[in-house]
Amino acid sequence: MKKNRVSVNFDHFPYRKELIPEDKVEYEKFFKKLATQFATELKESEKVKSYLEKYSDHNKEDFIKRYVDWKVSLVKSYNYYIGLLSERESLELRYQNLATEALKSILKKKLFNMELQWRAGQIKFDEVKISFDFMYWHQNILACPFIPMITQEEIALMKSFLLSLNDPYMGYPWEILTSDYDHVMKKSETGHYIYMPEWYEYYDSRMGTNLLLLLPDKKGPKEEMYLELAREKQKESTTVKKAKPKPPEKRPMLSGFSNSYIEFARETETDPYILKLFDGMEIHLRKIDSESGNMELDGPISTLQNADRPVYLDSQLVWYKAIHKAAFQYENLKVAEALDPVYEQYITYKELGFSYESDDRHDLIGTFKMIQDKWRDAILDAREMNGEPRDFDY
Repeated sequence: MKKNRVSVNFDHFPYRKELIPEDKVEYEKFFKKLATQFATELKESEKVKSYLEKYSDHNKEDFIKRYVDWKVSLVKSYNYYIGLLSERESLELRYQNLATEALKSILKKKLFNMELQWRAGQIKFDEVKISFDFMYWHQNILACPFIPMITQEEIALMKSFLLSLNDPYMGYPWEILTSDYDHVMKKSETGHYIYMPEWYEYYDSRMGTNLLLLLPDKKGPKEEMYLELAREKQKESTTVKKAKPKPPEKRPMLSGFSNSYIEFARETETDPYILKLFDGMEIHLRKIDSESGNMELDGPISTLQNADRPVYLDSQLVWYKAIHKAAFQYENLKVAEALDPVYEQYITYKELGFSYESDDRHDLIGTFKMIQDKWRDAILDAREMNGEPRDFDY
């Protein structure tokens, strides 16, 4: 249920960037304390208690925990949502943001190649104990401390990749949605990689890293054995401790979808800044929905109308396909041009020891960290049950 939205001046926002500690340790302490504060406020709120009465007790704690994560994420990324609310994001800034995503895809490919070597037992990293750690760092790629610096050669390679593409139906070519090893390495009956990102194949063919794909996976099967042992143990424990069943719950469960947290905020939130940031979140979600229908003509035509140079259509294509192709290639050109300043910023940040501001707007990093911790504990427990040392040397 939407309520009337009011104007909010963020000049007095209590969590402005200049009020947040820059030191990494102090930064983490600050947001950990803020999360505790938010959780306490929710626990003591009569509005929250009244709202939750309508729902099953089954997942209330998880819902509240996730809502706290959302609030913290909104605070961390408040500049982004303010930008959406005031529609300040320029076209050039958009291409710069897309170029940052392309730069992240270079890092993701480098990380994937390192995972191939790690699984084969060729290299080790202090930050990696289990294979899921690579998925965590894939999600948090700009903060990954052990990936070698991107080179000028790799930037040139990404540019040539972008400019070589002419299929507008492939979506954003630099977008790497998952780095799940089993998914990426899955082959067809003819031996071709079904889900290997096009960028990964392009990189390997030019950088000569194809042979890494042939390395054996020594870690994965062992981990699966340990996780299966942990699952079996959990089943036994659940069977032994099985309690008297509770009467059927008639109230609905709280939904984990985005709109549920937004509705919860509308009904219970008292902080006008947070409410306004949730307005920005709604705009962000609508943008995602509209962009998912990227084969409509409105977007490509708008791209061409705002082009900073003449763009010509392919006369060999039917008109609507020619428009899609022209817009797609123009956007790739703009992203390629924006890569140089984005790379310069990346180099500067690395040399000065700066960290990138997190853009984890849905707290996916937090979710991945939670899974990472659970898997690590499960593997250690299984090794102990198996009479093996409680460590990750397997």
